[in-house]
Amino acid sequence: MLFTGEQGHRYGYRDGWSEDGLFLYTGEGQKGDMTFVRGNLAIRDHAENGKDLHLFEYVRRGYVRYTGQMICTGFHERRGPDRNGHDRRVIVFELAPLDAFSRPATPDHEKKHTGISQVPLPVLRERAISFSAAPSTSRERKAIVQHRSDAIRLYVLERAEGVCEACGQPAPFITSSGRPYLEPHHIRRLSDGGPDHPQWVVALCPNCHRRAHYSEDKVEFNRQLTQIIADKESRVLKAAYQMTLPLARAEQVTSDCPYREELVYLLSQDLDFHSQDSGYSSHNFHSFPAKFPPQLPRKFINELTVAEDIVLDPMLGSGTTVLEAFLAGRKGIGFDIDPLALLVSKVKVTPLNVERVAQTGSSVLERAGHAAAKRTDRLQEELATYCDPKTRKFIDYWFAPQTQIELLALITEIERVDHMEVRAFLELVFSAVIITKSGGVSLAFDLAHTRPHRAKVVLAQTGEVVLGHGLVNSASPRVKLLTKTLRSPLQEFRKRFQQNLDGLHRKARINALQPCIAVGDAQSLPLDDASVDLIVTSPPYAANAIDYMRAHKFSLVWMGYPIDDLGQKRKEYIGGEAVTDVDFEQLPDRANRVVTDITNLDEKKGRVLHRYYSEMTRTLREMFRVLKPGKAAIIVVGSSVMRGRDTETQTCLADIGRAIGFEVPKIGVRYLDRNRRMLPAGFEPDLESQIQQRMHEEYVVGFYKPET
Repeated sequence: MLFTGEQGHRYGYRDGWSEDGLFLYTGEGQKGDMTFVRGNLAIRDHAENGKDLHLFEYVRRGYVRYTGQMICTGFHERRGPDRNGHDRRVIVFELAPLDAFSRPATPDHEKKHTGISQVPLPVLRERAISFSAAPSTSRERKAIVQHRSDAIRLYVLERAEGVCEACGQPAPFITSSGRPYLEPHHIRRLSDGGPDHPQWVVALCPNCHRRAHYSEDKVEFNRQLTQIIADKESRVLKAAYQMTLPLARAEQVTSDCPYREELVYLLSQDLDFHSQDSGYSSHNFHSFPAKFPPQLPRKFINELTVAEDIVLDPMLGSGTTVLEAFLAGRKGIGFDIDPLALLVSKVKVTPLNVERVAQTGSSVLERAGHAAAKRTDRLQEELATYCDPKTRKFIDYWFAPQTQIELLALITEIERVDHMEVRAFLELVFSAVIITKSGGVSLAFDLAHTRPHRAKVVLAQTGEVVLGHGLVNSASPRVKLLTKTLRSPLQEFRKRFQQNLDGLHRKARINALQPCIAVGDAQSLPLDDASVDLIVTSPPYAANAIDYMRAHKFSLVWMGYPIDDLGQKRKEYIGGEAVTDVDFEQLPDRANRVVTDITNLDEKKGRVLHRYYSEMTRTLREMFRVLKPGKAAIIVVGSSVMRGRDTETQTCLADIGRAIGFEVPKIGVRYLDRNRRMLPAGFEPDLESQIQQRMHEEYVVGFYKPET
């Protein structure tokens, strides 16, 4: 709910209607520059998040008048005073009444789209979810929202094919323009109309539409609608992936060996790639724990697929497989639930105008530098209310005060960038200066390896002691090892920005199929049966041996993610340690024996391992389902040690795969470069250390789905 009134004028709020029919609503924040956090972020992204906006106006003390439901069509910025009279940036949201987007289509309007049935459904879907380049005026922004609102309505009606998507009955009548009459319903929202995502909009007959809004079982009914549309959207996505595939296909393997023998041959070769450069294209845009070298997926993609084949990574991590598919002219598909993994992967494969990115990045740096130098007091005030207390405590522990000022200045300017893809590119640069092997600009070491250690002694660039005054002269090797000199986020951002921009130059010349990257659970893939030509992936280690979120939260907290939400997300990862409400699968003999052995040593760890193998059972089952017969899934795994017992991950997963229906003709081995892969740099080998025991080799398991 949004509230407006004249009493906000004292804080620089000036709300009201524009000549374009938009209500200009001032964002929240009484002191300092307004930023996109909390309420401002919720307003900006309300349509994407399925939230309604209702506007109320104060008429007198204790009384408000309901103005109506609104759609945020965009925002602009102006200068204005804060509550202390200081000049600051003010965010002004442009709100349009929902009625402007939800009126029933007239016959004349429908006649404009009489050729809609000739447009392929995947193309209609793309129109419904696409964003154009950032418009310059409020009128243009409103027009784009209107376009997307129309597009989503037309798409869902065409997807329904004249049949109610709930009850399956034909539309009750034909309109004067000759189209079946059905009504779009927004599942996540209380009201209908406006932009949304196709997976949350359904075409219903009038009876089912009223049931969705007013029946006593409306909650359960909308849950059923969600599943119905998820199944339908899966089929449409499959059609989109297959649209460009040729009818006549070349042989999958050009050698004289059958596919299965070719797979064995590839798994028998050198899989280490120690001496090869892995920093080409956009692979080095961001550090990421335990990512495999790009040469590994490239080997299997080049030898086991042809142009325009579909290559899947259901646990995409840093997006290495999808990027290699993109570079090879294949259709890459990737899913993950980690917010940073999705950001990294999308940016790596998104073509951008280099000049535009360079200009925007330079402008962001200039404004952030000015703010950090001239408006330090204002930024400090904003930091006090930037996030919830628990997240604030985390930031204070891991980031020095001056570092916080520069990071806030940077992320504030990045959030102002209208162009979504350019903003994502800059967000990734921002994250990359925090998450590094050395801990970047934070007080941590070894962030890229997910095992952060806080510095014992911290020095400013001037040599002044910032932390650990009593340890400066310590002779302890550990104190010396954990002594750190602060780096300026602005300077590090400038260097990293140029580095990533150079990678963008090389990538922009590649003309390839654009990958599909989306939030998704590897245990329940939104893909059709037998629709994928090759799978190359690397699942997490058991028991959070590589704790991705432990590192990722260092940058995600600056992007609006509360620390508690990230902790909850961590519990959802495959290989997590929570064992309540887990659906445990029955395991093959070897896996069951390993779980039993570890359970006898430590019951909790045994249940954690059972959870991991259960989750991987469901993941392998999904891989088998979506993979075409006669094709392969390549899974790169490492084993773990629990209470001195090897988890035998590679052989247990092979047995699980065989029980599902896979053949496992060979398991390859690759030996790791410990300084580049996982172990903390500078630490001496320790045979008693579990983290060192488990990280010296990986296994490349070849799963083959038989033809029959």
